[in-house]
Amino acid sequence: MRLDQGVIRELHWHKEAEWAYVLEGHVRITALDLDGGYFMDDLEKGDLWYFPPGYPHSLQGLSPNGSEFLLIFDDGNFSEESTFLLTDWFGKCVYVPVTWSMVVNGGLHEMCQTRCGPYCRRGCPLLRQETIAV
Repeated sequence: MRLDQGVIRELHWHKEAEWAYVLEGHVRITALDLDGGYFMDDLEKGDLWYFPPGYPHSLQGLSPNGSEFLLIFDDGNFSEESTFLLTDWFGKCVYVPVTWSMVVNGGLHEMCQTRCGPYCRRGCPLLRQETIAV
């Protein structure tokens, strides 16, 4: 998979575990755990990541020349069609409370408006900051 600088693979999850090996550039990974915690880290060429099955995660390209990584799943029958996207969830909810910090600091509006490819959004680089619960 390749992500240009600033491109975000939106928050998603699937029933398969996901491993990846960074081939080129830098990529920011973000994952949520089942207890409501989160993890964010910037990886570079040669680094690996692992997301357990069902854990929501997103990716963001950070390098000016793009970021590339090899994705590996623990099921040979994996299909992108079985991936559940955050925007799918939004579309199925009658009402989704959105905090002001998600709109302003997270660039949620821009990410939802600007597509740069299948399942990806072009957005402002996310800042490393904690979300304030309202």
